[in-house]
Amino acid sequence: MVTLAACIIVKNEENNIEKCLNSIRDFVDEIIVVDTGSDDKTKEIAKRLGAKVFDFKWTNDFSAARNFALKQTSCDWVFQLDADETLAEGAKIRELTKRDDICGAFIQIHNKFEKETKNFFHTNLRLFRNTKEIFYEGKLHENVINSLKSLNKKIINTDIKIIHYGYLKKDETKHERNTALLKEELEQNPEKTHLYFYLGRDYFVYRNYQEAIKHFNKFLEAQKAVNFLTIASYLHLGLSYMKEQNPLKSKEYLLKAVKIKPNYIDALLWLGEVFFDEKNYKEAAKWYKLYLSSQKQLKEKNDPSFLFLHYLDSDNLAKKKLAACNEHINDSISFSYSVG
Repeated sequence: MVTLAACIIVKNEENNIEKCLNSIRDFVDEIIVVDTGSDDKTKEIAKRLGAKVFDFKWTNDFSAARNFALKQTSCDWVFQLDADETLAEGAKIRELTKRDDICGAFIQIHNKFEKETKNFFHTNLRLFRNTKEIFYEGKLHENVINSLKSLNKKIINTDIKIIHYGYLKKDETKHERNTALLKEELEQNPEKTHLYFYLGRDYFVYRNYQEAIKHFNKFLEAQKAVNFLTIASYLHLGLSYMKEQNPLKSKEYLLKAVKIKPNYIDALLWLGEVFFDEKNYKEAAKWYKLYLSSQKQLKEKNDPSFLFLHYLDSDNLAKKKLAACNEHINDSISFSYSVG
């Protein structure tokens, strides 16, 4: 029988850990909780719910903690979850571990925000085979994808959902920790210019759009070749300039993203939004149509390509806005006929 372990690193998560563990305990064979210095009831709750709890001295390195967690399990597969997350569809995770042709799977991370902010999801590699060749890299925004590629098996996209609640409560301490870790790693390894992107994204999430713009531009200046982070930087720059009430710059960067990847649905949607806000309904309608047709094609191929900030209910938003565009266009035509 194929076995599956959930690995979680925690610190002072007594308010979250029970909900997190209850979402996975029926679908995994083992739960590994690595505690990096809690002084609340986190460990007590985790043990009560059947988790194996290990202490690990925090070294400002998320990969070190996650790699320690991997060493504590002998299960065939590993599922990574954070304490402020819950798994929505555990049975689907279990089914994936029965497949011989894959070595990992991207899961949808659905982020919950305050009421005035749109919720969005992105994808992250959270399920993977557990072998000695697999390890995490990066002090922050750590991942196993580079080592996973050595297994020469498929890494697939899925529609399985993790719900992330960490943004519901603004945590400036977490933001300051993340940016400090990224800056420290950049200082030690200046060749890791992709970290400028993650700095920009952290500033973006915490609504410091000027700093976000600065760091996305630093990333782009350091890039020698176009990759998926290049396109994602253009998207984030476009959205940052939207927030800064600069539609001209917003369109400039969103169009750069679409020029590289014509079916980049996030950029297509937001181009529609920028033109709609400018009351350029004919141009907005064009981008909403392109979004809807590209989204349909991606769904048919089961390819959530470049879903960096894909907002929930985007399809309905695009359809409603497209209908509004058509109504404005028809009204304009009717008015022209009436005065003619």
